[in-house]
Parts: sequence; C-alpha cells; structure tokens
Amino acid sequence: MLELARLFKIKKFLFASSGAVYGEVKDNPSELTHPLHPSDLYGASKVAGELIGQQYENHYGLDFRSARLYFFFGPGRLPSQQTELFKNLLGPLEGLPGLKLEKGADQKLGFTYVKDIAYGTYLLYQAENLKHKSVNISSEQPISFLQMVSLAQKYSDKPTQVEIGPGKLFPRGETLDISLAKEELGFYPQYTVEEGMREYARWVNKNAMRKD
Repeated sequence: MLELARLFKIKKFLFASSGAVYGEVKDNPSELTHPLHPSDLYGASKVAGELIGQQYENHYGLDFRSARLYFFFGPGRLPSQQTELFKNLLGPLEGLPGLKLEKGADQKLGFTYVKDIAYGTYLLYQAENLKHKSVNISSEQPISFLQMVSLAQKYSDKPTQVEIGPGKLFPRGETLDISLAKEELGFYPQYTVEEGMREYARWVNKNAMRKD
C-alpha cells in the first residue's frame, strides 16, 4: 500500500496501528514516554508497519500518520464473525452457546466503541501542522472481561453464559494515555462502553435476523 501511495503520488497515508506496539506495561502508555516494545507477533507487525511508513516519509515525502487503536467493538461484524476474544465477550448479544475463554477473568482493557475509533482516526487524518504523527486513540476507562460479558448479557434478548478462567489472556496494559489526542486533535471519547454496547446490541439484533 505504501508503494502504491508513492507510485500514485498520494500525499497522505494513515496507518491503522495498535496499542500492541507498547507490549505489556503497568501503566497507560504514552506516545512520548513509552518505547515501542511489542510482546507478540501482532504488536511486532504494527511496529514494523510504522517504521516502514516513517521511512517512506523520510525518503519520499509521504505524510505518514499512525493511529494506535485499542480493542474496539461495534457494528460491522456479528460476534460470531469475530476473533475468539470478541466472539466470547460479545457472544451473549447473539445468543451464542458454548462460550469459553481459558484465561481473562483478571484482566481489564480499554475497550473502545468503534464510532470513537472512527472519529479519532478522522481527526488524525484531517489535522494540519501536527507536532506528533503517531497518536493513541482509545477509551480512557478500562473495564474487565467479566464486565463486558455482563453488559452483553444485559442488552441481549437471549443472553447466554460465558466461562472465563483466571489470569490474563493478553500481555497488554489496561488502556492507552490519550493526552496527546486531546491536545493535538481535540479528541475525547463520546461513548461509554455501556452506551456502545447498547447501540451495538440493536445492530446485532437487526443483522442476526438477516443472517438467519
């Protein structure tokens, strides 16, 4: 994609990166204070994407920007069409049976509603005279896997049970520091997790019927 941008003389490129670039940290990582230290292949792939994009900027003048996103959910795919994490946490919205995670009962993450992700990404793309081109976009309020399941059950017409084992599933910090997004982009999340879950539940109900 970067090479196509160069060949077609596209001036601006926004890369969907991830908070996974920071790896497992005890606090909420900031773009300015935390080094890139991924703890898995996914995070490493995102670091590689950022570094290659920055070299395209250095060598070819491409305006390269990275939105570091974090565990987003919402309309676009049903729970049954998602990764194992979201299939299990959101599965009660669709009434899915046999939901189980081996670990995760002791983990919190900054789950972020997809409309906030889209809004923050849009602001980053449109911004002019940026001082920093890699920006965290996420919720500020981490919640537990068990709380996510509870909310999915609350807004489901046919809630099912989810079994989650003890421990942490991912080597991640709880959420991201979005001070830079506030300062440079004017980004503030508009949805709580519960508000996002309620809206997503309506979408799931409508689209699960179409699937059937």
